[in-house]
Amino acid sequence: SAVRFIAAHALSLDRLIDKVLHLSVYLKVAFANMIGWLDKNAADGLVTLFAKTLIGFGQLIRAAIRGQVQSYLAWSVAFILLFILFAIFS
Repeated sequence: SAVRFIAAHALSLDRLIDKVLHLSVYLKVAFANMIGWLDKNAADGLVTLFAKTLIGFGQLIRAAIRGQVQSYLAWSVAFILLFILFAIFS
């Protein structure tokens, strides 16, 4: 009868909609996990690298201004060599 035909098609349509909905939710969760991983490892990793680099430079500068004549001389020689290398290769 017509009622059974409509009921059978309605049930199959319901299952199809259910599968499509589950697939879309699965894809959204997978995408969110991927974005979370990128944020945690790429973005936060770059910020951490930048911070550690600045800390390292700060420690170098602090070591350079401790008041020891030998360190002043070493820094002067290092910068003169860098300047010479820059002048040669540019």
